[in-house]
Amino acid sequence: TPGQVLRQDFALARREKRDDGSVVVLDVFTVKEREMNGQAIALQERRTAPNLKNVISLDEFGDMGEGNVGEFLKFVPGVSMQYNPQTPQAAGIRGMPATGTIVMANGAEMASSQDGTRTFDLGLSASGNVERVEVSKVPTPEMPANAIGGTINIKTASAFDHRERFIAGSVSGSRNEPSGKNSPEFQFTYTDLFGAGKNRGLAASFSYDHRDFENHWVQAAWSPFAFNGAQIYLPNAYEIKPDSGSTKRGGVSLNLEYRASDGTQFFIRDKAFAENTHWTSPNSK
Repeated sequence: TPGQVLRQDFALARREKRDDGSVVVLDVFTVKEREMNGQAIALQERRTAPNLKNVISLDEFGDMGEGNVGEFLKFVPGVSMQYNPQTPQAAGIRGMPATGTIVMANGAEMASSQDGTRTFDLGLSASGNVERVEVSKVPTPEMPANAIGGTINIKTASAFDHRERFIAGSVSGSRNEPSGKNSPEFQFTYTDLFGAGKNRGLAASFSYDHRDFENHWVQAAWSPFAFNGAQIYLPNAYEIKPDSGSTKRGGVSLNLEYRASDGTQFFIRDKAFAENTHWTSPNSK
C-alpha cells in the first residue's frame, strides 16, 4: 500500500547441505602469496612484538623536508622531541629525558657524538637510508639495561624485504622563502636476492640532502614581581634572534645477508652518516 512501511523479518544461518541433501562444492581457486609493503610489515612487527613497541615505516610518510629521522619520531605516541632550534635533535620516551633513550642501528647501540652527555644527536641519522624505525617502551632481555626511557632501533633496508630485485630512487627539492634559496635531495636504494634458493641478499642505499634555512625566533628574559602577596614572573626583555645557514646531510648503508635456514642467518651490515651545518646568522637584534 502506498505510504505505508512493509516489514519483513528473516534469519541467516549456515547450512551444510542443500535442500535436496547434496553437498555444496566450490570451484577450484588458488591462494597466491603477495608481497607486503612497508606499512604492512611494520604493522605485523608491532602485532607480534613481545613488548610494547611502535613500528613506523618511512615510506608511508614520504619526504618530511629535513631528511632527519626525528621528523618521523615526533608522530609516535609517548615520544617527546627536543629541537635545536627548529630541527629535531633528541628524543625522550615515556616522559624520561633524552639521556635515558638508547638509539641503535640494526640492533647495535650507537654512541653519542656529543661531549659530556649520552644523548644521541638524531641529526646525524639520514632518513633516506632507513626502512623502518622501532620504538620500544618496555625492554626485552636482549636490550641494554641502561635504557630507562626506551630504545629506538633504526633499521636499514634488507634484500629479504622484497621477493625480487628492487630499485627505487627519488629526486626532489624544496624552497625556503625567507632565504629565497632552493635545496636539492637525492635518494637511491637497490636490493637483490641471489642463489638457487634466493637465500643470499644484497642491499645498498645512498642519500644526500642539502637544506638552506632562515628564520627568526624570540627569546624573552623573565623577572619575579610581587602581586597581592604572591610572586609572579613577567618578561622584562626580549631578543629577536635571526637564524640562517645551510645543512648538508648524507648517508650510505650496505647490507650483505645469508640465510642458511629459517632460524640461522649471517650478515655484514655497515652504515655511515654525516651532517654539517654552516651558520651565517647576523647579530641578534
